[in-house]
Formats: sequence, C-alpha cells, structure tokens
Amino acid sequence: MADPALPAATGPTRTVVQADALEWLSRTPLDARHAVVASVPDYSELPGRAVEPWKAWFAHVMDRIFAAVHPDAPVVLYQSDVRHAGVWIDKGFLVQQAAERAGAALLLHRIVCRRPPGTITGGRATWSHLLLFSKRLRCSRRFTYADVLPDGGPRVWVRGLGLTTCEEIVRMIRQESACDTLVHLFAGKGLLLEVAREHGLHAIGVDISRRECLQAARFSLEKFRRARTTIRE
Repeated sequence: MADPALPAATGPTRTVVQADALEWLSRTPLDARHAVVASVPDYSELPGRAVEPWKAWFAHVMDRIFAAVHPDAPVVLYQSDVRHAGVWIDKGFLVQQAAERAGAALLLHRIVCRRPPGTITGGRATWSHLLLFSKRLRCSRRFTYADVLPDGGPRVWVRGLGLTTCEEIVRMIRQESACDTLVHLFAGKGLLLEVAREHGLHAIGVDISRRECLQAARFSLEKFRRARTTIRE
C-alpha cells in the first residue's frame, strides 16, 4: 500500500496506510487540523517483548506521539490496564507521565467498561482509560460527558474499540477542537475510521500489519451494524 498525502478538505475520506506508526509520524507533518488517536499495544501483544523493555518502548511511543501532535490539536488515548506477575500495570499513569513530559494537560478522563461492572477479571482490566490531552486546548465547558461509559459497544475484535467508544471519541474531537481529520495510529480493523468519516471527519489509519490494513480498507460500518443487529435478534 502506498503512503498517500494527507487528504485535502473536500469531503470525508478514508486513507489506510501500512507502515510503522512512529516512522509514519516522523515523515508526515501534522497541523492543527489533525487529531491523533492511539491504543498502544501492551507487552502481551508484542511477541518476545518482556515487561520492562516494553515499558521503555511504551514511554518512547508516547513521547513521539505528543511531540508530533500540534499544540492546538487533541491526543486521545484508549488504554487498558494489565496485570503481570501479580502486579497491575497502570497505563493511565504511564500516559500521564508522558503528557507531563510533553507539557500536555489532561482535559477529559473517562472510563469505558469493556465488560459488565462486577465481572471478575483475570490479567486484563474489564474497563479502559479514555483520555483526551492537549498542549493548548482547554475544554469548552459547553458540553457534558459521562465519566463512565457502562458499555463500550460492539467490537470488531475482543480488545478493540467498541462502536459506542468510537462515537464518543469522534464527539469529543468535534466538540473540543477545530480538527477535520482523525489520525488513528495502530488502527487495527478500521471501525473508528468509518465512524469518523460518517460524522464528517477525514480518517487516516496507520498500522504495520498488512492483514489489518486490508481489513480496515474493506471495512463497512453498515454491514457491521447490520450483523450486530442480526446477532442480538
């Protein structure tokens, strides 16, 4: 897949790029139009990577993301805490450390339930952090948000963003910034890209996996919703 230029503001478009996220950031200038969303993989999703080296890598990724995003644009992070060797790894804390190094403020901190409240967990929390940061933006106070989303909505895969979560991410970006383009790093199967486009934003997804990129390029939100309705019925 070729790496196309960022789209001009002529209508909602979807662009899927097969590339390493950090390499793509290093060669793609982002301006105040571009909001960045990321759900950075944890050590269990990266074969052969031990926990401590993963923490250093995670911090490096966060630093690069905050450095790349324009001060007047938001960074949205969706991260689930994990447990290793009897100890919890709080990704929200790791993200907050990176934000402070970058001089970015936490504007919204929401909790998304991945499973019903009260569910007993194993190695991964049943909820996720949904965090919005910016260096210069501040919440408008004209809008209200639920601190806890009791259901993130149907997902394409078990660890992915749910449909309701995607809709909330797009809503936050549209209400709290002037961005017209959503950049999804580690984009996976493309649900967020299509939700963004449905709500009038250009959508750019970056993922290193060719298989994920092909699925994202072919993803149909209409078919996904129809399939979920059929399953529930």
